[in-house]
Amino acid sequence: MIRELLADWQMTKLKALSVLQCRGYVLDKHGDDGVRRIQAALSPAARACIYADDLISTDWVEMVHAVAHAQAYEQVFGNGDGTTAAQMIREITAMHFNGLYRSVFAAASTPLAVLERSSRLWNRFYDQGESQIEIHGESSVTKRILGCPDMPRDHECLTSPYYEELVQQCGARDVVCKHIRCVALGSDRCETTIRWK
Repeated sequence: MIRELLADWQMTKLKALSVLQCRGYVLDKHGDDGVRRIQAALSPAARACIYADDLISTDWVEMVHAVAHAQAYEQVFGNGDGTTAAQMIREITAMHFNGLYRSVFAAASTPLAVLERSSRLWNRFYDQGESQIEIHGESSVTKRILGCPDMPRDHECLTSPYYEELVQQCGARDVVCKHIRCVALGSDRCETTIRWK
């Protein structure tokens, strides 16, 4: 029992705001029937968490459930290669770039500046760990996540499209993200390389 409680306590969580944005996206794009189809594709635990009636933006949601929701969206409306779920994340990011995120990114006019500032947002949206950036040149960086030893496998389905859209909002093109290290696969950190033109 103690081990189960400790394991739950250590699970990386994110603010429910992100989940609520994805829920709203599904409803806007696919209506009530689309929501029901997504709910049917989720495990009972993920469904109870993601579609809780009393969920508010400041609640914490386990990352594993947020990833499951994106994967369910891909399963129901995509072709299985992750592009449909990635499009959802990109569209939500684009919508909020000049809205919800405006105060953070207002003075950031280059992809490097935006990615650097995005690292500062980490602790506003995640309950543990930190995000760092290593700059390799004017159009190449590595984003690093430290201190989240239990990030779920495939969590990059949420982070990589977010990074891609951030730099595209600053005029970058041909953006390529590659998740090269992951704690879910035994690494001590997660790393994503981001390159653009």
